[in-house]
Amino acid sequence: MRKSRPGGTCILAVTIAVAICAAISWAGYCGGWLARQRLLFQLLRRDVEIVLPACSQARVVLSPSGRTMAVLGRSPYLEVLPSRERRPLPTTDDRLVGLVTDEILVYDVWGEVGQFYLLEARSGRTAPIAYFHPALSGDEPVALPPDGALEQAEHLVYFAKEYLAVVLGRDPIANPELNFILKTEYEPSVRSQTERFKIPNWTRWDFSSSDLASPAGEFFYRVIISGDDRQEGIYLTQTGQHISNPVPGFYPIGWAYDGVVLYNCCEYLIPLPNQMGLIEIPQPVVKLKLPSAYVEGATSP
Repeated sequence: MRKSRPGGTCILAVTIAVAICAAISWAGYCGGWLARQRLLFQLLRRDVEIVLPACSQARVVLSPSGRTMAVLGRSPYLEVLPSRERRPLPTTDDRLVGLVTDEILVYDVWGEVGQFYLLEARSGRTAPIAYFHPALSGDEPVALPPDGALEQAEHLVYFAKEYLAVVLGRDPIANPELNFILKTEYEPSVRSQTERFKIPNWTRWDFSSSDLASPAGEFFYRVIISGDDRQEGIYLTQTGQHISNPVPGFYPIGWAYDGVVLYNCCEYLIPLPNQMGLIEIPQPVVKLKLPSAYVEGATSP
């Protein structure tokens, strides 16, 4: 009877062990046990938290206060960040513009120009919202919100990338006639109107600038542009003190109530020139948490 060679058995055992380790590592990476492609990344950075695991294929949108977060994927939901409570959102082809409050989301109707509606996450109720575009070209009439509309406004969020000012009145779902969207590229006019009518809740939603203010304004996240020798990370607004280092390769999505939510786009197993590559590596969404000494102030309503 022919005996098997010890060497062959050893190679087979090593191959199986490597395959098992690789499978566990990939499951851990996709499931959020490991951060990015670096082993022990989260243990080395105690101020970094995995918000969404690398293979979730979901998009994150935060509310102006940073206390709720919409997660858009196969099963969309709204998460209340302090309590981790989750509320299901409808699966739809309509595009989410953003959150105007912690509970109210505004959607752009798919395939319809200038058609929007509001959704209240807690109750699931919806309401239409009027759309005005005061800068139409040619012979089209100029469309403006009705007189007195801003006097009754309680929330205004200006989505700078889309030039949309979303204005909500009291109890927006029950009183849709008080809500409207104004498309305007002239932001100073929007800001002056909020000051004139003393709109209590005003937010400029734009993470394309270099210094990104937290919801209450006590912190800002500095994004360093090429050629800038300043340090990236979280700063105190009042003193300009740098209090937290960045997560290399990650960029801001928005502020949570206790830190900055970041994403990483387009890392490849085989990098090529011009930021291209082969076999894209899935990336998690992470949160760079505020130092514990500052969290108490940030969590207060």
